[in-house]
Amino acid sequence: MQIEMVDNQFAKLQSTMFNNMSYFFRFSRKTDPDKLQKAVNEALRNHPALAMKISFNDAGELVQTYTPELLQEISYEYMSDLEIIRLSRDLIRPFNIFKEPLVRVRLFKSPRYIYMFFDVHHLAMDGSSLGLLMSDIIRAYRGEPLPRDYYCTYLAKEEKLRASPQYEEDKSYFLSTYGGYDWCSIPEPDKGNTSDLNLEADSRQIKLPFDETDLAEAEERLHASRSVIAIASAIQALYEFSGQKHIMTNWIFNNRLGGYAANSVGMLIKNLPVGVHMEQIDSMEALLAEVKQQVTEGITHSSYDYFFANYKAYQVAPMEVNYQLNINADELDELQPFYLPLPNEYRAPGTLLELEFLENNDNSGYLESEFEWAGNIFSRNRMVRFHNLYMETFVKFILG
Repeated sequence: MQIEMVDNQFAKLQSTMFNNMSYFFRFSRKTDPDKLQKAVNEALRNHPALAMKISFNDAGELVQTYTPELLQEISYEYMSDLEIIRLSRDLIRPFNIFKEPLVRVRLFKSPRYIYMFFDVHHLAMDGSSLGLLMSDIIRAYRGEPLPRDYYCTYLAKEEKLRASPQYEEDKSYFLSTYGGYDWCSIPEPDKGNTSDLNLEADSRQIKLPFDETDLAEAEERLHASRSVIAIASAIQALYEFSGQKHIMTNWIFNNRLGGYAANSVGMLIKNLPVGVHMEQIDSMEALLAEVKQQVTEGITHSSYDYFFANYKAYQVAPMEVNYQLNINADELDELQPFYLPLPNEYRAPGTLLELEFLENNDNSGYLESEFEWAGNIFSRNRMVRFHNLYMETFVKFILG
């Protein structure tokens, strides 16, 4: 997935298509500035993925190299509150992925408050990593020891796995399960074609009409996780929207089932397929059972990247279903942060269509559904209709 991200970033270098976790905090006046500065530096240095340099080796292959000197000591910048607020308009900017650290942290101090700006490129971190890093800042602020990060060990394990018989077995599973079919994996474009790399970003976010209690009850009633329900909803919606029979989606596996990955900050997530022959599905229960089985099998065989084998940036790009849990930096709540807005003039889509199911993403307690798409490929009217169908399907699964 990191290679795919580099390819996509080349499509629009001066964009923030993968600055996916950007925050600007103003902390409580009770926050100790010296303790916070020390904690932020200690937490960043604890995670090798944040000090990785992306480059090409002599064979022309992309590699990442642990380069701890990339992370410079972060010190306070002193200015007035008004100057800091004005500066916030220009804080988010594209990363030079080959020449600078993939994380950007700045600390500001005014006569009244302490501020922290945080931005990271997706090459260095996935959503699950955010909570690990923010928790480390709080641990270090309290003077507690930090859990060891095994990111480099994880990478070595993955590399060894790709040279093992298991990798060949996993490849055989995916090719035999999904090969040979003309899959419909995205709505038909109505504004352009997928070779148009103008890359306009558009999105729509709506609060869902059910809460955590409804969701938990549906999981128990349907014997399926909320992630499985979200994937099944997307497949059913695309089936109805497209009229095609062989429906596929890509879903994001967080790839953190313990071991070396549990405390590792890094880009660990994987793309996995679910493909359903809808003419063989005769009920909601049958669809959920099929999705559940493929999700389980996909995780079991996840050393092989089915999508990457046929990948072409923005041309072979199925819709993504991405369930995100509490990616909101609330681990910092002890310091009573106030979230300041961050304008961004460099937005661009990281994929043609992403269906995000957000759980408490904005600290509001609501569940949300967000669509992000390439506005040069799909009209807003078309995506609103598809989004509405997806939501109706999702709600039908949850509320019956």
